[in-house]
Amino acid sequence: MLKEIELKFKLWQLVFYELGLFALGILVGAYWAGFFTNFLELLALIAVLCLVYITVISIRQIKSKK
Repeated sequence: MLKEIELKFKLWQLVFYELGLFALGILVGAYWAGFFTNFLELLALIAVLCLVYITVISIRQIKSKK
């Protein structure tokens, strides 16, 4: 069974992390553009679902701390 780990980051650290992921995504997409063209709809759906999930979790955590 996996243990839950609580990590805390400052906002600038999260921005740095997200910028790295963004750059990596552009790099991979540019390098393998022909491959990913076949999966654009699926990738867009995954992105939307993940972003909505993280947004909902964040809003719940903010509301519970008030």
